[in-house]
Amino acid sequence: MRPIDADALKDAFEEDGHLSGYIEEYINEQPTVSPDEVRGVGEWEEKEYFDLENTTIEQMQSARCSVCGKYHTTPFSYYFTDYAYCPNCGARMEVPDDA
Repeated sequence: MRPIDADALKDAFEEDGHLSGYIEEYINEQPTVSPDEVRGVGEWEEKEYFDLENTTIEQMQSARCSVCGKYHTTPFSYYFTDYAYCPNCGARMEVPDDA
């Protein structure tokens, strides 16, 4: 998938003199992509979900994004309460039902 700016596409057709009612209608009928489809939706994983035998101390004291797998060295509770998005990949973080 490659999200594009539909308005810029219409402007480019118009500048070239090729924007017809048919082309504009065709562009307008295309589906809109939600930001979550592009950047993903995940959750913060706490140290108890990690493979403890192969986890460093730094990783054990951190939160991990379930989308990109990046460890963030601030304690898990800070990320869980203060970050709705991963600062590495931009994925939106869902709050578990039991939180």
